[in-house]
Amino acid sequence: MSGRKGDEGVIYVGHLPHCFMERPMRCFFSQFGKVLQVRVSRNKEQKSRGYGYVKFASRAVAKIAAETMNNYLMFNKILKVSYLETWNDNLFWHGCEYERQPTPHRAIYREEYNAPKNEEKWEAEMETVKSARLRTLGKLKDLGYEYEMPPLFYHAPMDGNEAENAENAEGNETESKQPYLCPSVITY
Repeated sequence: MSGRKGDEGVIYVGHLPHCFMERPMRCFFSQFGKVLQVRVSRNKEQKSRGYGYVKFASRAVAKIAAETMNNYLMFNKILKVSYLETWNDNLFWHGCEYERQPTPHRAIYREEYNAPKNEEKWEAEMETVKSARLRTLGKLKDLGYEYEMPPLFYHAPMDGNEAENAENAEGNETESKQPYLCPSVITY
């Protein structure tokens, strides 16, 4: 409630439809009067939480907008609108008009997964795969199946000098130094 400048009024708008964000809200509620600020609450992925706030230049206009728009059907959702008697200026923090881009979690995971691995990481992964294969063989043996899995091949990563020497050697076809352990690459 601190820092109010004049006769401003704030309304709470709940049950927001999916496409009703900051700009459309500002345009829609400007039919009642001058809209000073609009804020849609968002989660950490920058998706709408389904409610927001609209600040009007006049308390009377805010009350009229709240009465008119309460239980209004919009895009198959019934809006729940109420006038806020008391509110804090922190409700409209700076930058609320700015629509932030979501964090590209898939791209970050893809980069980490497809990044080249050093020898320790490959050895740790080999141990994990070996133990999983042994568990699978044990389960198969308990069920009465005799199965021999094909062996795993692993080529240690080469440093720069070894790679140049392998390329310069005439008549020697170099084997792929990519391990056979995990040939998959994530592509979305």
